[in-house]
Amino acid sequence: MIKSNDPDFLTVSKVLAEKLTRAQTHPKWPGGVLMVISGTVGKDSTRFLAALKAEADKGINLVEKGGKISLELVKKMLLSATQRLYKIGILLEIAPKQAGADGLAAATNYRMFLFDHLLTATETRPAAAYFYSGFLGVNILASARHHTRIFFEETNNLIRQLDVDEDKKADLREALRTELRSNKPTLNAAEFAKEHLPEDAQQGFVKKLVEKGFPDQSVVKDVAYISTRLRRPRQLHFSSGVIVRVPADGNVKELVEVSKLEDGYTAVKIKGVIDRQD
Repeated sequence: MIKSNDPDFLTVSKVLAEKLTRAQTHPKWPGGVLMVISGTVGKDSTRFLAALKAEADKGINLVEKGGKISLELVKKMLLSATQRLYKIGILLEIAPKQAGADGLAAATNYRMFLFDHLLTATETRPAAAYFYSGFLGVNILASARHHTRIFFEETNNLIRQLDVDEDKKADLREALRTELRSNKPTLNAAEFAKEHLPEDAQQGFVKKLVEKGFPDQSVVKDVAYISTRLRRPRQLHFSSGVIVRVPADGNVKELVEVSKLEDGYTAVKIKGVIDRQD
C-alpha cells in the first residue's frame, strides 16, 4: 500500500477494514472507524502507512446562532482534543527498496510503531491484542524493563515452589533482591541459578524462566517496572498473626535472627532498641 496508486490504495483499504472486522471476535470490543493514511515524514521523505481505529464517543456541541447559545448532543464523536479512544499502527519504510522475486518486501526494511490508549508507561499487557496481533500481525517488543520484571516475578514464584526449608527460601529471596539492587548491569538466569540454587534445581529453573519469556542469555537490567516493589519493607509473618517488618534496604539476616520453634514459641532477636510503639 505504501507504493500503490490511488485506485489500488482504496481497494486494499477495504481489505484492511474487513481484516479488522474479522479480528474483532469478541462482542465487548467496541466498534469504530478505520482510517488508513499514507504519506512521507522527515527530511528524507520516508514513506509510511498508518492504520488508525477511532472509537466513537458522545459529546456536547456548543452552537451560537442569532445571539443565542444552544447545546446539541453529538452521538458519534471522533478524535476530539481530549479523547484517547483510539489505536494506531504505523509502518515506516527504512529505505526505498524493491520487493523480492516473490513480490514481498523484506520485513527488516520496515519499523512498526503502536499506540493504544490502554498502554501505560510501565504496562504493555492491557494493549488490545486483537488490534496489534490479530489485525496488524505484530507483537510488542520485549524491553529490558519487561525482562527484568519477568526475572523478578518468576524467580519469586519458583523459589516459593522449591522443595527446601523456609530459611533457605528466605536466603534465596534475599539473594534475588541483592542481585536486582546491585550495580551489576546485566541479568543471567543460568549464572544466578549456579550461584544460589541447589544443583538439582538449576536446569529446571532456567528452563521455566525461558518458558515465561526470559532470554537464555544475559540481558540488560532495568528495574524501572519493579522499583517500588524493591523498596517495600520485607515482612516476616508468624502463624499467630504477628508481623515483623524489615527495611527494604536492610539485610534480613543482619537485622533479625530467628531461632527454632520451642514449645509453640519462636525466639526472635532484633538488632536495635525499641524507639516507639504505635
